[in-house]
Amino acid sequence: MGAARARHRRDPDGVPVVAHQEDCQTCFMCEANCPTDALYVAPFDTPVPEDSTHTDADALAESGALGDYRAANHP
Repeated sequence: MGAARARHRRDPDGVPVVAHQEDCQTCFMCEANCPTDALYVAPFDTPVPEDSTHTDADALAESGALGDYRAANHP
């Protein structure tokens, strides 16, 4: 039961957040299994700078990057 709770964390405003993001190994499985392209995994093993286009949701959506891993690897 604890694992199920961990997968459904929310921030103080009620917005869902990725559980255990600090343990991310950039495997892209969460992005590959997200049916709505609601998240994006930057292809880096270190945090990207705040001014990076990889942190700009609008730029990612406009470029078609959201969901591109799943589309390329799980047609």
